[in-house]
Amino acid sequence: MALYIVAAEVAVMPRIAGMNPFHIEAIWDRMYRCNRKPVAKGLYISAMGAVDIAVWDIIGKALNRPVCEVLGVFSNRIRCMRRADITWKARASGNS
Repeated sequence: MALYIVAAEVAVMPRIAGMNPFHIEAIWDRMYRCNRKPVAKGLYISAMGAVDIAVWDIIGKALNRPVCEVLGVFSNRIRCMRRADITWKARASGNS
């Protein structure tokens, strides 16, 4: 089991258990303020991210919608970009 999952179960979940999943900002506020450090980082911030994904999944299931629609998808196409100059430099320097 990944350590951030253990951190989520031990450090994060007890603080937000019973909260309404639709109150995302309140959940984030409680998770972040309970960290007791100026900046959340490491396992704790990874655990917060895992909980955030789970909350969005719960909301999607409650609304019977995929998470991408809940988050506001507006297109069936994905725009991709690439930077050819990075690839060219790596090959030109012999580091490939």
